[in-house]
Amino acid sequence: RPSRCRRLHRIVRSVIILDEVQTLPVDLLRPTLAMLEELCRNYGCTIVLCSATQPAVDRRDYFSIGLPDVREIIDDAPALFSALKRVDVERIGAVEDADLAARLSEHDQVLCVVNTRSHAADLFHLLQNDSAAAGIDGAFHLSAQMCPAHRDSVLRCIRQRLDQKEPCRVISTQLVEAGVDIDFPVVYRAMTGVDSIAQAAGRCNREGRLNRGRVFVFETNVDPPGDLRLRRQTGAEVAALHDDLLGLEAVEHYFSLLYWSRKDEWDKHGIMQSEQSANSQLHAQFRRAASEYRLIRDEQYPIIVPYGDDGKRLIDELRSMHEPPGRGFSRRAQRFTVGVRAWQLKKLREATLVELYHERFWVLEVPNAYDKALGLRIDPTS
Repeated sequence: RPSRCRRLHRIVRSVIILDEVQTLPVDLLRPTLAMLEELCRNYGCTIVLCSATQPAVDRRDYFSIGLPDVREIIDDAPALFSALKRVDVERIGAVEDADLAARLSEHDQVLCVVNTRSHAADLFHLLQNDSAAAGIDGAFHLSAQMCPAHRDSVLRCIRQRLDQKEPCRVISTQLVEAGVDIDFPVVYRAMTGVDSIAQAAGRCNREGRLNRGRVFVFETNVDPPGDLRLRRQTGAEVAALHDDLLGLEAVEHYFSLLYWSRKDEWDKHGIMQSEQSANSQLHAQFRRAASEYRLIRDEQYPIIVPYGDDGKRLIDELRSMHEPPGRGFSRRAQRFTVGVRAWQLKKLREATLVELYHERFWVLEVPNAYDKALGLRIDPTS
């Protein structure tokens, strides 16, 4: 848009930091790297790529879209990698859910990360039952089905138990792998991409209190959707060929398979396509490019949930409003919202579990549909 273009000059000579750069989607790789190269060449910007598993995005003979003149900030990456190694990774093959729950129950403090929300919920129930049978507590669940206020409350309890050396067994989706500062002596991770395995391992012996933490990678018959499925398959392929799954060679191999070998998907949405007029002047399709360039392609709809007294008061406040609320209310509501996809919203509407207020705010009307451990239940009867 013209209004945004008029502000573009402000990025000149900036330092642009891309954290967790390994999450760049393959289907946007060509336009993303082209944009970064343009900012460096003609805007004087410096790009810093940060990750525990640096993706192979530098230009090579067989990766023509890569970034030129990339250099490591660390002089001797292999030496630093060896010096900072805090965990040992072991592959344990296929494990049934019941057996996995039993293994987790044998550890006083353990984190298990799986690839789907439904799998996390199923494992949590098994772990909870095993813990109850053994007369111990300390089983927790984390997923994006819980609103931020709920997750923060659970994380505070988890950190307290970890600090006080109390039993703490956590089942989580991959949301725990980015920006969550927790430290477990043992971590289990369902097979996935090498980058996600490294992120999960970053929650094991994080403070370096042990000589080595233990990370167990297991196979499961639960297949994640979309791009996560491809990353899991690629991770399994690399794991079969490398003894050290988190070694620099394994990481390089993983991203070479994930990025370099998928040339036909680098610009899957045709963002880099352009048309030339009769006088050979280049006409970029700005509106189309802006529409097609989406890092998150599945639109989500926020549902306000009655979590805790604050969440219930927020919903009562919304119900009593005669005029649509402003930004202040929207900001407060973010702490008590859960994002759902279109098909999930449809199920909630069909079950008359949600209601729309002021044509903007979906509210969970049935408190029992929000579980105190699992969060929002699309089908509360299951």
